Amino acid sequence: MTVQSPAFLLRVANALIEEVEQKTDSVLEAARTLERREGFMESLKGAMAAGALVGELKRNLELAMQLADRAARMGASAGDEELTPSAVKARALFQLGVIAVGQRNFKEAVRFFEQSLNETPTQATYLNMAYCFLQMKGWFTDRTADAIKALERCVELDPESELAVLAGKELARLGRL
Repeated sequence: MTVQSPAFLLRVANALIEEVEQKTDSVLEAARTLERREGFMESLKGAMAAGALVGELKRNLELAMQLADRAARMGASAGDEELTPSAVKARALFQLGVIAVGQRNFKEAVRFFEQSLNETPTQATYLNMAYCFLQMKGWFTDRTADAIKALERCVELDPESELAVLAGKELARLGRL
C-alpha cells in the first residue's frame, strides 16, 4: 500500500474522524460548563478556547472529506464496507452535525445530517436529525412532521436496535405509537 493509495487515504480520513469523535465529547462538555459559569471574563476566555478547538475539529473533518473525495476519484474499492469514500464522508458530515448541535445551531446540524444521509443512511443520523427538528419547534417553522418521519425511518432501518427504541420513545411522546 503506497502513501497515495485510495485505501491509505481512507484509513487516514477514518483516523481523523475517530480523533474528532473522541474530542467532541470534551468540546460539548466544555460548552455546557460555559453555560453554567457566572464570570463574564472566564466565560469569554473559555468560549474563545472552545471556539479554537471546534475550529480544529471542523478542519480535521473537512480534511477527512477531501481525502475521501480523492480516494473516490482514484477508484477506491469497496473491500471494507466501513472504509468506502461514501461511508467516510457520511461519518464526517455526521460529526459536523454533532458539533453544530453542541453549538445549538440546529438548522446547520440538520443540513449536515441531511448531507450525511445522502452519503449513507444510518439510524443515528435519522435520530439526531429528529431531535434537531424537535428542538427547532417554536424557533422556526414547526418541523414536528419532519421529526416524525425521521424517527419512523430510524425504526424502519433496524427495529431491534437500541436506537430504534429511543426513536420509539419519542414517537410515543408525540402520540404516534
